[in-house]
This record gives sequence, structure tokens and C-alpha cells, in this order.
Amino acid sequence: MKKLLCMFLLLLALTCTFAACDTAICQHRDKNDDALCDKCQESYTDGTDVTKEDESDPQVLYARAQKLGYEGTLEEFLALCKGADGVSIINTRIDENGNLLIYYSNAPTTAINLGKVIGATGATGETGKDGVGIQDVNVTKDGELVLIYTDNTVENLGTIVGANGATGVGIASTAMDKDGNLVVTYTDGTSAVLAHDWEYSYTLREATCKQTGMDLYTCKDCSLVRMVMPPITDHSGGEWIVDIAPTWKTEGLKHIECVGCGLHLEEEVLPCLPVAPYKLGMGVVVSLDSSKSGLAQVDATIASVVLDEDGRIVSCRIDAIQNKVSLSLEGDGAYSALRVFQTKVEMGDNYGMSNFGMDFNKDGIVLEWYKQAQAFESWAVGKTAQDIEMTATQEVMGHQIAVDSDLLDAGCTIQITEIKAAVLKACKDDQTVEFEAGAFRHGLAAVSYVDTSSYFATSDNDGKVNIYSDIACSVVDEDGKILASLMDAIQPRIEYNVDGEITNKSYTATKRELKENYGMKHWGIDNNADGIVYEWYIQSSIFTKYVSGFTIDQVTSMPTKTSNGHIISADDDLLSAGCTIQITEIKAIVAKAAKAAR
Repeated sequence: MKKLLCMFLLLLALTCTFAACDTAICQHRDKNDDALCDKCQESYTDGTDVTKEDESDPQVLYARAQKLGYEGTLEEFLALCKGADGVSIINTRIDENGNLLIYYSNAPTTAINLGKVIGATGATGETGKDGVGIQDVNVTKDGELVLIYTDNTVENLGTIVGANGATGVGIASTAMDKDGNLVVTYTDGTSAVLAHDWEYSYTLREATCKQTGMDLYTCKDCSLVRMVMPPITDHSGGEWIVDIAPTWKTEGLKHIECVGCGLHLEEEVLPCLPVAPYKLGMGVVVSLDSSKSGLAQVDATIASVVLDEDGRIVSCRIDAIQNKVSLSLEGDGAYSALRVFQTKVEMGDNYGMSNFGMDFNKDGIVLEWYKQAQAFESWAVGKTAQDIEMTATQEVMGHQIAVDSDLLDAGCTIQITEIKAAVLKACKDDQTVEFEAGAFRHGLAAVSYVDTSSYFATSDNDGKVNIYSDIACSVVDEDGKILASLMDAIQPRIEYNVDGEITNKSYTATKRELKENYGMKHWGIDNNADGIVYEWYIQSSIFTKYVSGFTIDQVTSMPTKTSNGHIISADDDLLSAGCTIQITEIKAIVAKAAKAAR
């Protein structure tokens, strides 16, 4: 029963879609209002298409059913209404004769003609009255707005203009300040700065002491670019530059200049280098032990040191003499010519130790003798006489080499017994020469020869080979002038028979070491006729002191003269000082040592 009632109500609700509005349900407005029915949204019968409520919406149908008296829920209503698929209208139109044509979903191409729905055109209605518009608008002196209409009526809408305002402020001038900001000056005397928000971009040119810089800035807000020119900078001084280096005898000069333009900003005199007191010593170790049948050999190791106030070595020089003479019978009488020998340092690479020496430190390298001597010289710097004396040695393959790893690693792997002894004697020299200096160079030299006093052996008499050596050390300043020097000499003699066998070897000490025992005071010649003949070591000391301050050329060019078969000095001052011995060999060896200074 409920289902039949629901179907009835549904049909009744749908009927409202096509029927004219019942006044009990819907009140149409007047046709001339061009409006829809407030209730059903139905089209008027003048053919105008209008929007209607969606009858397919269950809630719309349910609402209509409720108005017709249905009291169930929406879900119950939908359950009761569910039936077979219905037929819907898919299109409507009005044909040229005013008939309403409807097309249903079950026959979409067949129209149902519901008859004429548009009547004949009605009669023209009466013309309406003319409207009224605004003809003119005025504002009175009192500020009232007055409207005049097209029908000549007037309406006053009241005051619309107030009292006069204060005098306005205008812009008097504008300008850019030094930072590129806009400065606005107003007519009332006030001003405002419209600043850019500048951001650094990059530098075109750095400011220096010679020119301004160029920096670019960009405004963050408007992208305006401006150039700022940093001012010329002050001069910027760099490091001190030495123009003239000072010595211990002369002042120097230094300056500071601007790194930008090179302008000299400041100059300063450099004081002389401080001088220090030093002592120059020399030592000689001589051996004739290598002489044998058929060979006369003199070996001498010579050394010179410069000691500071504390007795420490500040400079060391080492050399060696290895003079060999074959004892073959060459004729009767004396040796007819001098034979001059080279020292091991003078031989240099020609000495041959690097090819035939022994690799005692097993590093695969055997340095030449002069390089090994230089390694010892460097190692000795800073050491005292006691340090030298305590230097340990070890026997390796019959040679006494150093134990000190620093000395071995430096390349000094030769036997150091004689070197050590010569350096120690130089440190303990009791005839050292004192001098003061800032900077200096130090040299050592020797000249060896077979003296003309030598003679050959005969069947009646033994022969004699006198192998003499003159030795000197010198210290020179930066200008090559001699600051101090020492000189010595050795005179070993070897006798042999006609078969070349050694019959006698004679050597006691150096001339300086012999002092009065050399015998010149008793056997010398008084070449300056003052009744005094000094011993050789004193005369050599007089000479070396005399040439202090001399250059090499001045020493070698010293004038001489012959007296009693000897070539002595022609300088009265030197002669008066007591140096009356032959100076030919003396000045040559002192000059040679000065020339070897390093």
C-alpha cells in the first residue's frame, strides 16, 4: 500500500513539470516581469527557454512528495520509488508553426507534437512617459551641489566643498650628492635624501700613490651603476734595501722605498761590522818513512787554523806534500836543476784517489783527496784543540780512519792521523799572529823543490837529496789586503849510495819550531851591517808583520837587491827591522797563500 502511495505522489510531483502552475502550489509573476516562477522555475508560454529545477534530483522529488503529504524518510522514499527504467525527455523544440515538439529517450528521432504553444502577436500597447535626466550640475559659492533635471526641476544636495586646506609643498630643486643619492629640496626649506642601496661590484683599478682607484657599485633596487674613485693612497714602504754593504772598515747604506712608485722614503747609514779578535796558527807534520831503496820520499801534512777568543776554530785549511825523487845514478856532481812539486790540493782531481781509493764508509763514493780534506775542514769548525785531540779513530784495512759518523758521512774516509796531528799543532802554535777583522778569507800554500845543495852518489861517496818546502798561511780582507800571515820551512835530507840504497835520513823540525837551534844567529850574514843577525823564525815574523796591509801585487813587487850573494829587501824599513835574509822565496810563498785564500 505504501509503495502505491509513493508512486502516486511521485507522478503527482512530476506532473508539475509539464502542467501550468497551480495557484495553490506556485504563483507565477506577471509575464511582463521577464522572470521565472519563484516556486517551479517553469518556462513561460512565450517560447523563452528558462532554467528549471532538476527533476532527476531525488531530493527535489522527495521535497515535492513531502509537500503532498508524504511522511517517510528519504531512504524509504527512494526504496519505494525504485522501479523499471523510465523514459526521459532528451530534447524539446518549437517548430515554425508554434507547436511544441518533444523527443523521448526511447525514440530519439521521433517527435511528439503537443500542439501549438505560441499564440498570435498581441496588439501594440500605449507609449510610456518620457524619463527625466540630469540637465546640468553646479556648485554654488557656498559649496553646495545643485542638480538641474531635464524637466527643469532643481535639487540642492547640500554642501560638498569644505574650507581651504593648507598651502601645498612643492619641489624646489634636486641634486646628486657625492655618494650618488638623489637629494630633494622642498619649497618649505626641508629636504630628503632618496638613497640608493649600493652594493660593491668589482674594482677596475686599485688606488695607488700615483693614481686614484676605480670601484663600481650597483644599486640593489634600481640596478643603477656608479663609479667611486678611492683617493690616492699614501706611500707604502717595503723592506730595507742595502745599497752599500758595510764592512768592518767602512760604513754601509740602506734605504726604504715606496713599493708603488719607488720613491726613497728613508735612508740609514749602516755601521761598520763589528770586529773580533782572532789568532792565526800553523802546524806541519813531516815523515820520511816512505823512503826506500831507489826512492827518496818526503810526506808532510800542513794545516792552518783561525781561532776565536774562546779558542774555537772558525776557519781551517789543510794540504799535503808528497815529494818523491828517484835515486838512480844520473852523473857525477850536484843536481843541475831545481825540481818543483805540486801539493795534493794543487793536483786536484789528477791526484787519482777517486779511482784508486778505498770506500771505507761503504756509500759507493770515494772523494778526491782535496774534497776529503775540505770535509775535515768544515767538520773542524767550532771545535777546540781538545776536541781535535780527542777525535777517535779506527783501523780499517790498515788505515786509521775517523769513528765520527758525521765526518764519515761528509765523505772524509781517508786516514786522518796526520791531518789530526797537523791541525792540533796549528791550534797549539806558540807563534800565532793576532788580528782583528769582521770578514776575512783564509789561505794555505806550499812550494817544494829539490835544492841545488843536493848531489849524486858515486862509487866513492854517498849522494844526498835535499827536498825542501816553503810553507805559508795568510788571512785577507774583502779588499784582498793581508791581515795576518805566517811562514815556515822544512829541510829534510836523504842520503843514499851508488846502489840507490838509503844510508841516512835527516829531519828534526821546521825552521819556526827549531827557533835558535836553527843556528842562523851564529852563521848568518849581517846584511844590514848593524851587528845583529836574528834567528830565522824572528826574521820571518818581522817580514810577515811588515807586509800586513799589503795586497798580493804589492808583496810580489817588493824591491830587492843583492848582498853577499843573497837577494835581500831593498826597503830600508824592513832591513832596519831586522829582516836581512833572502826574501825571494819568502815573498813568493806569502803571496801564494794570500792568493789561495777562500
